[in-house]
Amino acid sequence: MKWVVDEATPRVVYEHPPLALVVAQLTYFSRPLSEQAVTEFQKAIADEYPIPERQEVQPTQVIATGSQVGVQSGAITSQWRIASEDDNWVVTLGERVLSLEVRSYTSFDEFGARFRNVLQALVDTLVVTRGQRLGLRYVNEIRSDILPLEEVLRSELRGLLGFSALIGDLKQSVGLAVFDEGRGKRVNVQHGLLPGGTTVIPLAGTQPDQSRFLLLDVDAYQEFKAPNYLAVTAPTVGEKLEEFHQFVSAFFRWSTSDEYRATLGERQGNE
Repeated sequence: MKWVVDEATPRVVYEHPPLALVVAQLTYFSRPLSEQAVTEFQKAIADEYPIPERQEVQPTQVIATGSQVGVQSGAITSQWRIASEDDNWVVTLGERVLSLEVRSYTSFDEFGARFRNVLQALVDTLVVTRGQRLGLRYVNEIRSDILPLEEVLRSELRGLLGFSALIGDLKQSVGLAVFDEGRGKRVNVQHGLLPGGTTVIPLAGTQPDQSRFLLLDVDAYQEFKAPNYLAVTAPTVGEKLEEFHQFVSAFFRWSTSDEYRATLGERQGNE
């Protein structure tokens, strides 16, 4: 995706970013979770994430055979949702998966530091050394009281929004683009118009905005195979996340108009 990343472009921090959710997720190899290991992990991060909750989950997989498409359910497993006091930051620990998500933050430096700290707790308590998949996802839900939505995205991403005769009647139009750089590196981008609400689970006690919005959901990830599994160390994983963030930030700038970004309040720094 070098076509969208310009290293000469200074990074900026947006005072009013349209973020709905940011998620970093690592899939790793490890022995099965034990109650003792989970307890040790929770203790290691309890200063910042003091509210644990055990959840039962059942993974599903879409299976296509010829003209038949079905859904296959996996075995029910436990995972632990461990949140900050305000529920803004959430760590999820499951069988061979660790994630950190946030609704709003001050900068990517803050997010990266928190993920490295959580990762170090994982390494120390579960003795994790090899990673299978690492990803960084930014979900933007763009609303604007200043610009018409059809002027927010660049022309290549507007789709039916680019036809002025349709704008008044258009309620929903969403597209998916998948980019493959090779070596297991991919980027999935969902973009388009949605009629209202939100694409993420709202915080308890909050009501989603019901006005229509533009979705720009960018998921950058890399899968690792034998013998080149990801070395699970805080510096190595942190460097990979920074690489993903560089792309996601550049893609946001490439996707949106100068006029829209000017409404967000830009200052140089680290998004």
